[in-house]
Amino acid sequence: MADIRDFSISPSSLSEIFKNRDSKIQNSLESLKAYGGIEGLCHQLQTDLCNGIDDSPTKISKRVNHFGTNKFEPKVQRASFFECLKDQLTDYTLLLILFLSSVSIIIGVFAGTTEYIGNFKVLVSVWILNAIYAVFNYKKAKNLSTLKAPNWKVKVIRAGVEKEISKNDLLTGDLLIVSKGDVLQVDGILIKGSILDIKERENLHLSNEISPLESKNPSNPFIYFNSKILEGNGVVLVCAVGKYTSKPQSIPEPSDEEETLIETKIEEKAESWGKIGLISSIIIIFVLLIIFFYHSIVAWKWGAAGTIEVLSIFVTGLALIIVSIPENFTVFVSTYFCHTTKQIEKDNIFIKNVSQIELIGEVTTVIISSNKESAKSLCNLMQNFENSGIAVIIVTEEDVKTGKEICENCGITDDFIMDIEILKKRVPGLISILDSNKEDPKVEYIIKSFKKAAENVKVFANCAPNDKIIIKQALQASGEVIASIEACQTDSSLLEISDVGIFTPSNSQICMAASTIFLPDTNYEAFIHFLRRGRNLVLSTQKLIVHREASIFVLLFICLIGVFTSGKLLFNGVQLIWMCFLLDILGTLVFTINYDGDSETKPFKREDEIVNGNMKILIRAQILYQALVLVFLYFGSQSSLIFHTFIFLQIFNELSLVNWSFKNFNAIAVVALSFIMHYFAIEYAGSWLDCEKMSWEGHFNCIKLAAGSLAALFIAKLLFKFGEKK
Repeated sequence: MADIRDFSISPSSLSEIFKNRDSKIQNSLESLKAYGGIEGLCHQLQTDLCNGIDDSPTKISKRVNHFGTNKFEPKVQRASFFECLKDQLTDYTLLLILFLSSVSIIIGVFAGTTEYIGNFKVLVSVWILNAIYAVFNYKKAKNLSTLKAPNWKVKVIRAGVEKEISKNDLLTGDLLIVSKGDVLQVDGILIKGSILDIKERENLHLSNEISPLESKNPSNPFIYFNSKILEGNGVVLVCAVGKYTSKPQSIPEPSDEEETLIETKIEEKAESWGKIGLISSIIIIFVLLIIFFYHSIVAWKWGAAGTIEVLSIFVTGLALIIVSIPENFTVFVSTYFCHTTKQIEKDNIFIKNVSQIELIGEVTTVIISSNKESAKSLCNLMQNFENSGIAVIIVTEEDVKTGKEICENCGITDDFIMDIEILKKRVPGLISILDSNKEDPKVEYIIKSFKKAAENVKVFANCAPNDKIIIKQALQASGEVIASIEACQTDSSLLEISDVGIFTPSNSQICMAASTIFLPDTNYEAFIHFLRRGRNLVLSTQKLIVHREASIFVLLFICLIGVFTSGKLLFNGVQLIWMCFLLDILGTLVFTINYDGDSETKPFKREDEIVNGNMKILIRAQILYQALVLVFLYFGSQSSLIFHTFIFLQIFNELSLVNWSFKNFNAIAVVALSFIMHYFAIEYAGSWLDCEKMSWEGHFNCIKLAAGSLAALFIAKLLFKFGEKK
């Protein structure tokens, strides 16, 4: 650590200058004057107004040790494994299972009976299941905490030489060169240049003028963290970096705090399953208790064994509720976000918020602001977008003549170009949609007129920045989800207001600050890959719902059949906990890493149901086939095979839904792991699961019945293909 005497001012003392934000600027000027003005402050910071700081490694190291770096600690510390385990125990159903199992064990031990063994197994199994859930949640939290944020370059003067460095390498005392579009990640003082027009990101409706100290009467030379420069340029003396800045908590970092559309739809689906599972479990518990009390009254005996049996009925019924409300299903989207972010980082793609992964899958139109030169790189790109079901619209400030050359470069015929002024004439009142209510009948008429006038138009010429915004607003009002690319670097207005703003290295700093997705190059292949990942989220969610809904409904159905016909539940508590592991943990993992993105799919529309008609057919086909198989086994005096066959039915359902390709090896491997683990559980842990060891013939018969679900699925697919043709 450098001696404090290396610098005659501390970071906390410097922060006093910037305490009077939004008021009493004169006090800040007085504080600056107390340090001897800007010259005196520079002396204490060991920097020069013309040459900047000494950039020798020794001097840089001392400066870092004393003033800190321009890096930020995460706002929320990552939870430890034990904290994740503690969070698992907030579920009242789990707590009740643990409590009732513990009570039955205590009663059994003191009474000298072995009736509690079943509940002891449940207790241990639930703790193991909780630990596995905690491991998954811990790893997810760990991965999310290490997501990388975009790291752009800035220009500084060091040792009299203008240099380009990472924004994270900015140091107190640096001379930072700023210009229009820059967003400052430090606190500083404007020492020279023109008057700056800035907006602070926390108060976007307010703008301030910052005047340089070299002017005769500087009213306010202080610039605060996260301020955006709208106009002007100059040189800023950096006075605070990292945790010492005025608003370090406001830096945009990737997060998963916002609930997305698909998460909302999943929550609704899980809630409906939970209600059905809860009602079914209550009915089962009620019927079993009536049967138990009837036999107890007839036999006129109770005792410790009877108490334990009553507790076991409740424990098993509660375990059935846990299977019906899958824990991992409700956090599937955030788990998918985490996995996908790690995948796209391999392509050097960075995002400001993980919800962009879902949003990119919903994009229906891409608006590209281009000129003649930048249009040359767009021809592969447009074909890829169109193949993916995305409309491409090019807006340019060039005239119609040059616009035709852009069309030629992009492989578009002249018939698809329109002057923006012609569009305005054909659609009177188009400008009014900027600030109007979308539900206003007049606006609805304007939008219909716009769609008719702009139909098949792919290039709009003579577009001023405001015209681009009008086109974007009209498309959004029509229900389109917009991604925008600023290919000619003219301005960032389109990027700022689009659903998805895409930055490439050819863009300026102003475009980076306004973007939400950051690409490594301008060939856009990485973006197409990312788009497929976004689409894949919807596909994987749909497949997961098919898998879980079929398993839940079949499980509840066969349990109700067993209770009403024989007075017994066909599965015990340990078997139900084992189902949770195979179906909820491993099953959800399968669809988290399953990749269908190379298939040509269309964008997911926000108003669409997450489970469409085709998916419903698949669900019904699976439920019908599985229910018939299990009922056949039950009434065919082969109830010992029901548990084994039920598990294999779900595994084959997973196999039918995953994409069979080499790219999807990991997902197929997890399905295979489920198969192997269940086989070994039956063979070597049968006593724990209360299952009889099976012969090879028995295993083969169960697998043969389960494999029949593939045929059922094939028939279902033929049915909805026939329906589509009809």
